[in-house]
Amino acid sequence: MPLQVLIVSKIPQLTEKVQAALATAAPVGLEEGVKLVPVDPTSLTHPLDEATLALLANARVILGDPRTVVRLLPHAPKLEWMQSTFAGVEAILLQPRRDFVLTRAGGIMGLHMAQYVLGWIISKERMFHLAPHYQAKKEFRAVEMRYRHFEHVTIGILGLGDIGTTIGQLVAAAGFRVLGLKRSSVSASDSTDRFRVTSDMHALLAESDYIVNVLPSTDATIDLLSGDVLQACKAKAPCLINVGRGDVVDEASLVRALDRGWLASAVLDVFAVEPLPAQSELWAHPKVTVTPHVAALSMPEDVASVFVRNVAQFQAKSAFEYVFDWAKGY
Repeated sequence: MPLQVLIVSKIPQLTEKVQAALATAAPVGLEEGVKLVPVDPTSLTHPLDEATLALLANARVILGDPRTVVRLLPHAPKLEWMQSTFAGVEAILLQPRRDFVLTRAGGIMGLHMAQYVLGWIISKERMFHLAPHYQAKKEFRAVEMRYRHFEHVTIGILGLGDIGTTIGQLVAAAGFRVLGLKRSSVSASDSTDRFRVTSDMHALLAESDYIVNVLPSTDATIDLLSGDVLQACKAKAPCLINVGRGDVVDEASLVRALDRGWLASAVLDVFAVEPLPAQSELWAHPKVTVTPHVAALSMPEDVASVFVRNVAQFQAKSAFEYVFDWAKGY
């Protein structure tokens, strides 16, 4: 009997992409051993209807969006493995179960986030935002758009997992100097001339011209930059680019850092509460740019690729890729 996989996701064409990936995946015959059962998240009722409850009662595997699947877990007692469609899985932690394997959509977000980060850095360094202003005034102002050499600009990266490392590699390839924060012990072999690694966050904050947060939300990272921590940035007044999680710094602390000149500006793609509430000071702050959590989107073909590799491992009773560590929180 084929393995039944419930797909509960708002990602367009995900089921079709998974089916296509199964058809060409190794080992040969994997497709015949897997039956995909899509469940439309928009059709889920409160309470759940009998048909959905029947599917969940026997579900061993779910591929889905964490925020939707979390409310289904109490009704899936036989669940062995959930493959998240996103890299972040914090929503699943809102329920108490820890008796199944949870895997992230890892290895697919790094390049997207790196492109977002590099795009903002280059835009600011080359002052692209000034071009429309001077064009509208018909002024040929080359002096105002002078820029510094990228090799003199340090990009500090908080979090050197697969995403942070990819960001660092792309930024270094563009000519910038990179300083990455690593929580574990650091050896000389971890660093190169252009990509250095440190375990000293205060030193990173003080030395960086841009600070890129890629840290997940854990007990150790929540409010890590809150209070007066960002005062360490005062000498260089860097730009903060947050693509990790919004709760790394509370809003009041961030606004204070901007108003006191500890930070020159902030590009924020993630927030403690999403969507960002209309009453938030961040919307109208002159030094803040808000984007709606779009630094990296879950593309269906990418999610399908991760899932198909993992479902082959599940069938073979082998180790999964990108397993979430319940104890560490990432």
